[in-house]
Amino acid sequence: MYQDLPIVALTADVSGDVAHKVLEAGMNAYLTKPFVEEELYTTITQLTTQAIPQMNQTFETEHKKENRVLQQAKPINLEQVILLAAGDKLFLWEVIVACHSSLDELQTDFAIIMLTRNREALRFVKHKLKTSISMFELYQIQTILEQSVSILQQSSTTDEDLHKLVARLEKECQLVKACLAQYIDTLEQVLIFSGEGT
Repeated sequence: MYQDLPIVALTADVSGDVAHKVLEAGMNAYLTKPFVEEELYTTITQLTTQAIPQMNQTFETEHKKENRVLQQAKPINLEQVILLAAGDKLFLWEVIVACHSSLDELQTDFAIIMLTRNREALRFVKHKLKTSISMFELYQIQTILEQSVSILQQSSTTDEDLHKLVARLEKECQLVKACLAQYIDTLEQVLIFSGEGT
């Protein structure tokens, strides 16, 4: 199953023959150190987009019904995560559980951050959630976090404004977590049925 899994080399070697060495060693691409985060993300996205159709052909045939169930709930999109999992249901479950946990943390921290007007902590939270927001397309949460940065920069912001923003984020997190919980339950049943569950 993993023979088509893309491999990206990270190297400090900037010589001209590094590309030949990388390909000869069986890797698909390389980046030189220090690498740029966006460049790594773009490379991985390109390679997985090319490899996923071969890796998922069997998985998609056998599990179309499971995928339909997983895709029905919104306000999130699991398409990228399912592609990344490449048929590994346990990995998919772990990624979804991790996202659910990060939203639990966000709910706990966000009210404190906003009411103490801690811009640095808000920037940290935004950065920490960047991958989950991108992978699960949590654009409503992203919008609320961006608005929060803007609101904290305004001197005329009232506590009432902050409370409204906290309530909006709380509502959106609850909605997303409810969807994630459905995915988690479905995957746990699939894992138990297939004998992969712990």
